[in-house]
Amino acid sequence: MPHPAPDRRSAALEVTSESSAFELPKLRLRGASRTAAADGSPSEPPAAALDEELIRKMRRFAHAPALRRLAVLIEASLVGQQDNASIRRHILAFRLADRAGLGVLTAADLAEALRERGVEPPTDLELICRCVDMGKGQGAINLIEFVAATMEPRLYCEPRLCRAAFRVLDADGDGAITVADLEALLADSPQRAETARAIIRSARPDADGRIDFKRFCEVLVPKLSNPGLATAVAAYMAESFV
Repeated sequence: MPHPAPDRRSAALEVTSESSAFELPKLRLRGASRTAAADGSPSEPPAAALDEELIRKMRRFAHAPALRRLAVLIEASLVGQQDNASIRRHILAFRLADRAGLGVLTAADLAEALRERGVEPPTDLELICRCVDMGKGQGAINLIEFVAATMEPRLYCEPRLCRAAFRVLDADGDGAITVADLEALLADSPQRAETARAIIRSARPDADGRIDFKRFCEVLVPKLSNPGLATAVAAYMAESFV
């Protein structure tokens, strides 16, 4: 699969439904991040060094529709490492690769960690990092972004977590995500309105430019090789929340 060329912030920003490499302005997420509080886990699993599988997950995240990336980023800010063993392993992998203790990972950090394991870094590593760095798009990945980019679909598609992310994105609480909702969540910048429109376009909204919870679930579920199954799973997710 060819890797997309990096996009630039501009009024002509275009985002496809399958991939997007534009940079999202820094989010003002509501509430404190549980993922960031990575100390004091009741039972820490064996340290998981950064490997090719984590890079594949990051690439999948980088190529995902913009709304999915934004939603999973919000979910990553809501979950804690005590909620899932894989999150604990990924947090430890982040810490091992962050040798300078700066709280961010760059393509150079990831490349060094891969080479230590005898793995040649992929040629698209810098682009992946720019896509995962949703705050500034400069390729410096913080812990929450790393957890989001490596989170398993079975976790970020959990109905209650999906509903929580939807409620954050549905800023006015009217039951649908709109451009106005996203503008209210994105930090002020000259590109804020166009960025919000691009995120909405990535999710194929209805004729009124709105995304209801059912469509939101459809965006979150990876299509993979069976779109029909993905649609059925999304319908179940949308109906199973109590």
